[in-house]
Amino acid sequence: MAIAFQPEWTESERVADAAMVGYRDLGAVVKPVALGSLLDKPFSMAVSGFLCAVVNDPRTVEIVVDEMFHPVSFRDAIDSLVGQEWAVTVLVPLDALGVAHTLLRGAPCNLQPWWEDHDQIVFGGYELP
Repeated sequence: MAIAFQPEWTESERVADAAMVGYRDLGAVVKPVALGSLLDKPFSMAVSGFLCAVVNDPRTVEIVVDEMFHPVSFRDAIDSLVGQEWAVTVLVPLDALGVAHTLLRGAPCNLQPWWEDHDQIVFGGYELP
């Protein structure tokens, strides 16, 4: 007898999965990776542990933020990715969008808010911090 088991996903995994579905619908190959595996130097686990949706063509990284982050080291990670010619989008919970704008002002990335609507992850439009 087999028992079906559905592991509980974290909020970050649900958001990354929703982002990846959108890219797959466009025919892109996308995969989930930890931010640290893309960076060209070591960062703290608080930064390198963020989950990302990564598309190699075009070179796009969507970093899922579901909690507050250290703005200086997070900005350094964004700069590292941009220096490697990645386009960076930070997926931010809608209720933290104002804080993200303040903390990442002028950073070379886009912000994209996300929220839940009837157990579905929904994304807003791209914004510059």
